[in-house]
Amino acid sequence: MRVAPLLFAMSFAAAGQNIEPIARAAGGNVGLSAVLIDSGEHVAVHGDQHFFMASVVKFPVALRVLELVDAGKLRLDEMVPVRQSDRAPGFSSLGGRFKAGATFSIRELLEFMMLASDNTACDVLYRLSGGPAAVQARLQALGIQGIRVDRTEKQIAAADSASHTRFLKDERDTASPDAMTALLAKFERGEALKPVSTELLRDLMERSATGPNRLKGQLPAGTVVAHKTGTWGDAAMNDVGIITLPGGKGHVAIAVFTNRTKAGVDPEQTIAEMARAVYEKWAR
Repeated sequence: MRVAPLLFAMSFAAAGQNIEPIARAAGGNVGLSAVLIDSGEHVAVHGDQHFFMASVVKFPVALRVLELVDAGKLRLDEMVPVRQSDRAPGFSSLGGRFKAGATFSIRELLEFMMLASDNTACDVLYRLSGGPAAVQARLQALGIQGIRVDRTEKQIAAADSASHTRFLKDERDTASPDAMTALLAKFERGEALKPVSTELLRDLMERSATGPNRLKGQLPAGTVVAHKTGTWGDAAMNDVGIITLPGGKGHVAIAVFTNRTKAGVDPEQTIAEMARAVYEKWAR
């Protein structure tokens, strides 16, 4: 159940925080959804609005790939050649080992995609798992509404290059914060993958090297955060994930999406302040 913004603000005020001024100060568009997975308690600001995901989409892509691993249709140790046509703009390192015909295991491709947000790894995994349509079908099978997976990384980059103005208005490859936290909660409850695959993906998300100043930025040292960031110029500065609360108080699924924040605002700080407010609400 979605909590009305006023109730949301009041609940955070009780914890010494008022989230709405944080969102207003950032300017642009800011959306947050958070769910205490163990109880289902839910708070949101603009939780039903849609935001461009950028590399946050790599979490649903990983779910689709590991679904095929669970079904025995792919193997983590299976070696896959990377084609010249797979190379995507942006984050595209493959550990500095990219060249046409080089081979990587599916496990390595998942690691590059989730740990370093490698766009080429993502597009190779799209190719192996049936493309964006197959990822979308998996989300629908899980009962998730409000996430659109439409294009590969290369196709997204081409659309932005063709017209940035149209790109910013495009509804493709977007998600609502509420839909993303619903997906994260299903994953954490073990409803999306078999236990071994759940453990593998959660480990990758906990070891992610991107966005240390976002969800993690203002949380107490040592807080376990399994997350996936997304960044795309003025179109997206995002972070979504699962925060482990202290003292066995449970897990929080959280999604913060921002775009076109005003000049002088650090959107990473905005994300960090929101994550801290969420943490303090349920950790006390």
